[in-house]
Amino acid sequence: MRTGTAASRVLATIVLTGFIPVASVGCFGPFELTTKIYRFVDDSSDDKWVKWIVFLPMSFFMSGAALLDGAVFNSVEFWTGENPVNSTGVTVEGPNGETAHLTPLGDGRIDVVVIGAAGGEHHLTLTRDDRGVTAFDAAGQFLARGEIVDGEPVLVRSVVRPL
Repeated sequence: MRTGTAASRVLATIVLTGFIPVASVGCFGPFELTTKIYRFVDDSSDDKWVKWIVFLPMSFFMSGAALLDGAVFNSVEFWTGENPVNSTGVTVEGPNGETAHLTPLGDGRIDVVVIGAAGGEHHLTLTRDDRGVTAFDAAGQFLARGEIVDGEPVLVRSVVRPL
């Protein structure tokens, strides 16, 4: 006796196959990527309707994130003790030997440490809002403001300071 359509059997096979990596490793894990997307949606607004509008497109990302968390990131954490989603920052190298280390602060700000080729070090903070990004020096003084104008990034205001 056959039950279900061919399409439902294929769907069941795909779903079960997706759970094999999770079951074979034997770890449940914290689902960090999925949690970060959930927090993004939850923090998007206090208004439930805005939150719902943000949630709709993000739900597609959440389902993919859950699969990545379960099959990859949680497994990496199980074997290494560290989840790759919880990165402490990114280091970027410039063309002339300078480097910049960017560390997300979790509240829409990024801490930036720029080390020149000669070894000079500069600290700044980038703060994002609805219209653009503002840069502040280590003392909290305004440096520059960039916004998207007519679809292009534009430096709308800056203060020239010797480094």
